[in-house]
Amino acid sequence: SFSHFRRPSFCSNSLAGDRESPNITLLSDYRDLDFARSWGLLIQDLGLLARAVYIVDSTGIVIYQEIVAELTGEPDYGVAFAMLAAEIATLKAAL
Repeated sequence: SFSHFRRPSFCSNSLAGDRESPNITLLSDYRDLDFARSWGLLIQDLGLLARAVYIVDSTGIVIYQEIVAELTGEPDYGVAFAMLAAEIATLKAAL
């Protein structure tokens, strides 16, 4: 699992200590915004990233995405977690 921030890496590293899950890797796009541009998350006028959730399956296919329209809004985590649970169930069934 990855979490992506538009913050300097030292901020991301300080946030890492607050996370309970050892399965989350924090990334920073502070310098060049490559991730923001390539995933359509850059809010050009503000130099910020839109809030978003992507779920990528084990083959690298995006199976779920939500880009929040309002900067102050949050993704629908319930839907995202349901999609993730369904993908995990599919993977377990294939074993």
